Amino acid sequence: MILGLLAPTVALPATASAVNVFQACGQGAGASDVCQEQGSSSHGSNPILHTIKVVLNILSIIVGIAAIVMLMFSGLKMIWAQGDTQAVKSARDGAIGAVVGVAVAALAQAIVVFVLNKLG
Repeated sequence: MILGLLAPTVALPATASAVNVFQACGQGAGASDVCQEQGSSSHGSNPILHTIKVVLNILSIIVGIAAIVMLMFSGLKMIWAQGDTQAVKSARDGAIGAVVGVAVAALAQAIVVFVLNKLG
């Protein structure tokens, strides 16, 4: 029984190698997506659209971190409530607000990305 539990943890030697995916671009495979992206020096034709995408990604990270903090704080408030119905309701409302905020932010990001892709 013990050997059966330890069997998945035994590490087997494996070889690893790196592959240069861009090597084939100069050898007639220049029509692939990887080759076309490698050939472009910038991320799209408009630097303003690229800047908007970068700012949007940073804001998404900030919203995600804020939502996690809010959920953790609401959970702690629920634990600290110790049966007080008003405090539990307040904590539950905070958690629901965090989840709704993430949903609204995700929808807003999807809309902005859609518009930017249509523009660029």
